[in-house]
Amino acid sequence: MTDDKHRRQWLAMLAKLTAPMDPETATKGLIAMLPMLADLDEKLFSTASLQHVAAAVKRVPSYGELRLHLGNWWRDNLPQESRLASEWTALPAPAKPAEPTPEERAAVGEVVRALRASTRIARSHAVADPDERPTPAYLTDHQLLVLHRDLAAKGSAGSAARVAHLERKLGIDPEAEIYADAAE
Repeated sequence: MTDDKHRRQWLAMLAKLTAPMDPETATKGLIAMLPMLADLDEKLFSTASLQHVAAAVKRVPSYGELRLHLGNWWRDNLPQESRLASEWTALPAPAKPAEPTPEERAAVGEVVRALRASTRIARSHAVADPDERPTPAYLTDHQLLVLHRDLAAKGSAGSAARVAHLERKLGIDPEAEIYADAAE
């Protein structure tokens, strides 16, 4: 249960600080926000938070401004006992792994030897001369169009956009049936 009297006083003081020429009207407007402030912690309505909110606004704050400035003050001035760090519990130390058995050591040794052998083979087949390297093969625009049309038919939105791009690039009428024969 919240202490409405304390919160009403806090809002009335805020009204006097933000609208000194017409605090009664400002108080009525701020008191109307009271039900929406019921979820806030009682410790939030202090003299320090009042000073913070009053200094942060240039007029009577709207509900959003009030929540924003109260939230900023709460985040910066949260009581130490409420901070999450104090609520954390230490995790137990991880258990020390068991020593590997001789069979496990032998299995790891086999994997390491096989890896070393495969790396030696790969290095022996490496091509030193860049001219001897194989040239990559690329699909033609027509081949890409056929591929993307199949993917678009299966529901790929990206492929549908790519089909439209390739058709424009190649000057192909998407409505023409000649396209299917020419692309293959």
